[in-house]
Amino acid sequence: MTLRTGAVPVRSSPLASRIWGLCVCQGALAAGQALAFPFLSIYLVRDRGLPLSKVGAWLSLSVLVTALSQGLGGELSDMLGQRRVMVLSLGARGVTVFGMAAAIQWRWPFLALMSLHLTSSFVANFFDPAARSWIADHTGNMERHRAYGWLRIATNLGFAAGPAAGGMLMAKSYASVFGLSAAVCMVCALAVMWMIRDLPGAIRRTAFQSLGLLRAAADPLFLRLCIFNMIISVAMAQLVVSVSVFSTQFVGLSAAQVGLLFSLNGLLVVILQYPATAVLAGMPLTTGVVLGCVMYAAGFTLVGFSHSFLTLAGAMVVITFGEVLVPPAIHSIGANMAPSRARGRYIGFLGLSKQMGSALGPLTGGLGLQYVSSKWAPGHWLIVGLLALSAAVAFHSLSKELSPSEQGLSEVTLEDDEIAALPTGA
Repeated sequence: MTLRTGAVPVRSSPLASRIWGLCVCQGALAAGQALAFPFLSIYLVRDRGLPLSKVGAWLSLSVLVTALSQGLGGELSDMLGQRRVMVLSLGARGVTVFGMAAAIQWRWPFLALMSLHLTSSFVANFFDPAARSWIADHTGNMERHRAYGWLRIATNLGFAAGPAAGGMLMAKSYASVFGLSAAVCMVCALAVMWMIRDLPGAIRRTAFQSLGLLRAAADPLFLRLCIFNMIISVAMAQLVVSVSVFSTQFVGLSAAQVGLLFSLNGLLVVILQYPATAVLAGMPLTTGVVLGCVMYAAGFTLVGFSHSFLTLAGAMVVITFGEVLVPPAIHSIGANMAPSRARGRYIGFLGLSKQMGSALGPLTGGLGLQYVSSKWAPGHWLIVGLLALSAAVAFHSLSKELSPSEQGLSEVTLEDDEIAALPTGA
């Protein structure tokens, strides 16, 4: 039986004072990423003349690579400490994204560009499990949902600014937006070094365990959470690549208008995240997840029936309600289920499950748009809506088996002798 608790000490200072530094870094990083990467699929299709299915397959492969790095990042954060992993990830990402800028500027072969993108995706995603593990160490079961919500607000403040600016800069030079994105990564690496400190006990083991990540899958209830997370992630992953391509190729929007759509999404998350978290306070975390999955289903269905910027903006509003409800609650449930001595491992495995679903997003989106929506525009989006509804049913079934502490309704504490009895290799 897996013992779920928090043996690493938690700071007693106010929540905001513990996570503001990480939120600042996360917001800047999101802005830098959003400057460039939402437009990569448009560049490949419109400027390089590649078919949608090929672009979708390559982008899916890059997301599949990030799935491996999510799991590896969790293991490394348990072994090296979260701060060190975050710094190494950001620095390596800055170097590889600068390489992408050079590849675009001098029109290197498609294979060279996508190889750099795969490498960037791999090193970049060590950051997420380390950051979420750091937050879990600094919060208790009942406040993690709020903490992850604040991190999401910071992310979307950056995401709200990035696409609009990127859409305007891209009209002059694709390479310049990737170069600026690389510079932001390097600045964020320096900021994490200056502002972030790990708690004592953050290094859980001294040796890397190559198959250690799979031990998280031995927890059957946690494995079900990860499988359901993968299902909804396939639907969530339609937001960037598939919506971008559908908006330009089927509705006829410009790149700048697509940027405004994603800026609207980011701005709405900033506005809605805190109220949504406050309204759901005191309710089981799965309540928000189920409701959010239903909102995703409705929003993506509306995308398929959109014929203008205004109707797509309306669909984006509905999708955003799903976005503020689902990811923070799933992150909180996963962190609450994780034994403290394997917190990075569990959070990394949960991230792996999300990225496995996200890897299927561009592939299914490319195929769906090319072979289904080409015959009937709403067809692909109705399939996505049904997938999101199936995830809502799955999470509802899971809710009946989670404990109050896993649902964020109570804290779990241990006596000193129980903490000492925890296995070091958990």
